[in-house]
Amino acid sequence: MNQVMMSIGIALCLPLVTSMAQMVEEPCIFDDYLGSVLVGETYRATERAGNTAYSVSENGIFTVFDVSDISNPVVVGSLDIGEANIEHVMVRDGLAYVVPSIGLLKIIDVNDPSSPGLLGSLPDFVLGSDLGVGDGGRVILNVFNSILYVDASNPSLPFVVEGLQHPVGGELEGYGIDGTIAYLVTDVAGTLSLEAWDITDLANRILLSTEIIRFNDTTTSFATLAISGSVVYVLDQSAGLFLYDISNPGFPVLQSSLAGVSGQSLTINGGMIYISDGFSAVQVVDQSNPFAPVLVGSYDTQSSVAGVIAKDQRVLLSGGDGFELIDVSNPANPYAGSVETSDALGLGVIGDLVIVADSFGGTKFVDVSDIDSPLIVHSSPGSGRNVHESGHHAFVARGHLGLSIWDVSDPANILVAGRLTGLEDSITDVFVDGQYAYITDAGVDLMKVVDVSDVGNPVVVGSVSIDENSSSIEVSDGRAYVGSFTSVGLDVIDLGDPLNPLLLGSIDLPNTALATRVRWPYAYVAARDTGLVIVDIADPVSMSIVGTFDVGGVAVDLELVGDIAYVAENNHGVQLIDIQDPTSPVLVGSFANENEATGIRIVESKMYITSRDLGLEIVDLGASCGECPGDLTGDGALDFFDIVLFLQHFGESNLMADFNGDGELDFFDISAFLTLFQGGCP
Repeated sequence: MNQVMMSIGIALCLPLVTSMAQMVEEPCIFDDYLGSVLVGETYRATERAGNTAYSVSENGIFTVFDVSDISNPVVVGSLDIGEANIEHVMVRDGLAYVVPSIGLLKIIDVNDPSSPGLLGSLPDFVLGSDLGVGDGGRVILNVFNSILYVDASNPSLPFVVEGLQHPVGGELEGYGIDGTIAYLVTDVAGTLSLEAWDITDLANRILLSTEIIRFNDTTTSFATLAISGSVVYVLDQSAGLFLYDISNPGFPVLQSSLAGVSGQSLTINGGMIYISDGFSAVQVVDQSNPFAPVLVGSYDTQSSVAGVIAKDQRVLLSGGDGFELIDVSNPANPYAGSVETSDALGLGVIGDLVIVADSFGGTKFVDVSDIDSPLIVHSSPGSGRNVHESGHHAFVARGHLGLSIWDVSDPANILVAGRLTGLEDSITDVFVDGQYAYITDAGVDLMKVVDVSDVGNPVVVGSVSIDENSSSIEVSDGRAYVGSFTSVGLDVIDLGDPLNPLLLGSIDLPNTALATRVRWPYAYVAARDTGLVIVDIADPVSMSIVGTFDVGGVAVDLELVGDIAYVAENNHGVQLIDIQDPTSPVLVGSFANENEATGIRIVESKMYITSRDLGLEIVDLGASCGECPGDLTGDGALDFFDIVLFLQHFGESNLMADFNGDGELDFFDISAFLTLFQGGCP
């Protein structure tokens, strides 16, 4: 019976192999950027209480939102408080406390969300580096590194009880109140401590405990804290996240810690911790096990982050032109490893070797067989701009140093196979196609054709004039697409006769073409400040721009994978743009890398990003994929080998092939497996 089933299975499965192998080439999108809402206002500090959220716009409008559906916040009331640059909003017992970066504490009655009213303000100017609100109108503020204790039991007439310099000779980093207990994070000569104070009597405070978080660290860093339930969360930029159990304020107990996270503010929502860097990224930490918190996601935004509201696995981020909405229902932490160079630019990938062109550090060869711990195995001094690979050879454009060709067939013995020098100009990019390498030689405004059939003796055999100061080159289907630095445009060159390349046409672009990828009949261009530019190249004589997408920074490089353009840009990392409709590209995801992105390559579900200062970063795109039951081999792809393994299990009466879960092996298991296989990996 099993042999019959196997034969049926083979007959049914084989036609699927080709289509499924093609489908799984596209990596998963690892976060869900849902777009902007309530645009037109720059909302700053924000807090949520139940189904209501509170924020203050940059021009001083205090606004109340109904967030019953957080994906569609609705304005229900507002009030002009006459105070700009608000840093913090806290809501307690029907009152909203608002503090600016420099200005007056305002107390607002929000019992009627549709009609908020100003009750009182503190006459003393304060600095809004933090805000603590406890029971009975107990408030603490910071003024020039001094704690200011405020009695707001009568919200119409708040007054300062006493200011206390704290600590002497040190820095006050963050603070908050839990009931009548104030928690302060202080830094004295590099020693970071958590202090608990009983402020039942604001005028006679009692120190309950002091816990050292970080001892004698000379690294300058920023710290803050948040309180939720019986836990104090302390975030230190240099040391990471610390969770303290404060069930007994006189004896706080370190519950757990997590290195590798940093930021300027914390938001706690259920089992998740949201960490904002204050600029353009939010990290998500799962604390469902409070003794082992885990970084599970990193989300990039289009603008600065001033406030975070989390509800129903959606996050609203304030700080830019409205709110930005992110779906974190399936957070993932695809970030793998990194290795420092100095000023990495272009890169190429050959097997488990990444070749990094570094403008100051020369050429670095990085072993990425263990993506969590990449290792530089060879380094050549000088300068590097871009890399293109062909077989086991890496071609490196080295600016005024010419072109270098490296043999990497033996990663343990990487050798220079050939060089092209003495061009008296600057090679900015290289693309290898067959026996020819096509290089952009910016100094003399030429694209040159180099015969590399003998890599040890590369020879220039042809050239064609192009726009001034060429920046990038892409070769596809017998044509070269050359972008420029200063003369903004894209040239198309016929390579039918490589010895006599012919300029077919040019198009002016809104900005410099730093990288181009071609998928006929369109060219996708990373066009600096303009972002992604999509050009119809069907007729090189009359090309036209059909679509653009502003990535919010300087677009420097891109890759095309399936229907997604991965655009590397210098502010927000990598933007994932759906290009199914070239006339209307749509942002579907993003990834905030560690530093200013300069280049990107995607190979076998691994994304390699070069960045200034840090060097090479590696992202495992497959890490975000959900479970894939049909992937029996565990290689992240559905292909012939999964079918073979399934049929092997089936033929051996191994219940690993029991895909319908009835404890028996029959036709229904084959049908269940085929359904999973046809559905693909999520």
